Amino acid sequence: MIAAALVFLILASYAGILFTIQRRTAHDWACPKCHRTAHLERLSRPEWMKKLAGFLPLKYIRCRFCQQTFFLPLTVKNPLSNTPSEEEILD
Repeated sequence: MIAAALVFLILASYAGILFTIQRRTAHDWACPKCHRTAHLERLSRPEWMKKLAGFLPLKYIRCRFCQQTFFLPLTVKNPLSNTPSEEEILD
């Protein structure tokens, strides 16, 4: 009985962590709080995320204007960067 409750507690905690990550994930290169694009900087992921959800392909971003931190999928490109995309290189 205690073992089942412990397993349930662990699974519920892990589901809560994944839900928190999903809730803090944006889908475009703009801060979800202040909607600015020029003040974003990429950070290394927190240790808890590396250990518990390291398999998720997400970037960890911080807005320098409002100090909001959030995640972005790796497929979202920075429109302000000067690096060419793969499509531009092939053309």
